Amino acid sequence: LASNQITLPTGTYFISARLPCFNTERTKGRLRNITDGSTTVLGPNTYAGSASMDNALVEGRFTIAGTKTFEIQMYCTATNSLGGGLDPGSGENEVYTDVFIYKVV
Repeated sequence: LASNQITLPTGTYFISARLPCFNTERTKGRLRNITDGSTTVLGPNTYAGSASMDNALVEGRFTIAGTKTFEIQMYCTATNSLGGGLDPGSGENEVYTDVFIYKVV
């Protein structure tokens, strides 16, 4: 992981990612292959309307034949400074995206 990008070597993987979204209206997450300029895993549609929060999900299995660089990205029809989720004000570090990638053997 470097500069918010994930580099993976050849193999088959399973990804599970959760991207909190607040007041972003129509929203979708994806795993984008930066190396090839393509979408590798596309998440389902979700909706976080006015003053509501939801999670965009990205889950799926994929295989790559060489080392590739990826990003987790979120598309939404409404953007705002709190779009990635609300800070509860706990004073602790904030977590705005969880990504789990498993190599399938």
